[in-house]
Amino acid sequence: MRRFVDLNVSASVDLTLLRHLGWRAVALASTPSWRAEPLTSMEPVEGLHVARRLNLTGAPSRRLLFKARRLVEVVAVKPVSVEQARVAASSGAADLLSPPVEPSCLNEGVASLMASTGVALELNLSPLIKEGCPSKLLSQYRGWYRLAKLAGVEVVFSSGASTPLEARSPRDLASLASLITLSVEEALEALSNIPWRVLERGRRRLSEGYIMPGVRVVEG
Repeated sequence: MRRFVDLNVSASVDLTLLRHLGWRAVALASTPSWRAEPLTSMEPVEGLHVARRLNLTGAPSRRLLFKARRLVEVVAVKPVSVEQARVAASSGAADLLSPPVEPSCLNEGVASLMASTGVALELNLSPLIKEGCPSKLLSQYRGWYRLAKLAGVEVVFSSGASTPLEARSPRDLASLASLITLSVEEALEALSNIPWRVLERGRRRLSEGYIMPGVRVVEG
């Protein structure tokens, strides 16, 4: 049975509603100040894991990125230029690269860097939902998806829901995402197993004794 994960949901969306729609885990998005105080997790409802996500715009420094990684399970960077996308991808400190619709800042060079550092591409479906899947926007999403797949970059789909009215069930989002992937199975994978792996990596990173991937402090 698939465990559906939405890595980009506003804290204003009711958690009970999300669980009722069929989500098993969600990451609540926030943009705190750079005092870097830990975000407060909302009390999860039964059967729903609630994680924390930090949204960063532009090209934050490596120091700030690595600091953020010790505060939240999911760190997402939204670059506003190709150069900023390169910086975020090459650092390997972000979990997700979430490009805006405009300007387009994803190309083969950025995708290659993401593949080498393990940064996943997040495609936020809210613009498609709000604008009714215009052909130009759908074509852009398909281009991003193909580019990522050819480079070996993992892709996750997120709802980007900022209000309860924008929340959708995993199956509804999979139907929409399949217009991008041209494969229902690939769409389901990008809403379940792939984001679950991103979330699990973030949880391990915050666990006691973590140093770096594959390295932990073990009490003698």
